[in-house]
Amino acid sequence: MIVNRPQKLFPLSILCIALTGCGLDFGAGGASLEGTGNGQPPAPGLGNAGDDNVGPPSHWEQSPMRLTLGAAAIDACNMLIREILFIDPKTQNVLYDQQDVAVNFDQSGTVPIEVYLSLDNVYNKDISIEYPSCDVPMMLQNNQGDTQYFPIRECTVSKTEIIAPQQTRSFHLKYKLDQPIEGQWSVHPKLKITVPDMPQEECQPLVLPIGLKLQQSNVDQILNTGLVREDP
Repeated sequence: MIVNRPQKLFPLSILCIALTGCGLDFGAGGASLEGTGNGQPPAPGLGNAGDDNVGPPSHWEQSPMRLTLGAAAIDACNMLIREILFIDPKTQNVLYDQQDVAVNFDQSGTVPIEVYLSLDNVYNKDISIEYPSCDVPMMLQNNQGDTQYFPIRECTVSKTEIIAPQQTRSFHLKYKLDQPIEGQWSVHPKLKITVPDMPQEECQPLVLPIGLKLQQSNVDQILNTGLVREDP
């Protein structure tokens, strides 16, 4: 979705489409996208969607969890103001500050979250962006960087879009966590920005931490009941 640069990100008026991608299941949840380039609905087949047919929750899924959502992150690179943040799935409020809340898996065995990325052109000329065509230009990895949860696999085809001066390209991703995680969302490293008449700048990582884990009281309870064996 491309909109004139607002004073605030919300309210949003976005068309929602659940996307089926390549038909593969997520290892840490599923996703759907909102928002498209130039205000048009997305072409079929974009994105990776999770599988709603989830089996019965395991013992840890029945226990209260602690969800930590990092504070909004913003920077400037190649004449774009980049901002990545979380959105409250229930209220649709922007979460600028870190959130630490008790949650539980829903009946499908997942915890829904929403991530929002905006690219704001502050240059006086059009800026070109290029990114993998089957997903939004965001990535979810664990803190060690050796496990990638989103996208589930890399695209071989890229798409190119133009962001006009004083306009914003936004990406709104709905994602479902189905297991504990300590990781971070980030702008996808394959997002390429081309600015006319200016040298290419290497953007620094822009990250948004996320954590989902059992509350300590429930960990102790599970250990005491013998459902989980402590390491020697």
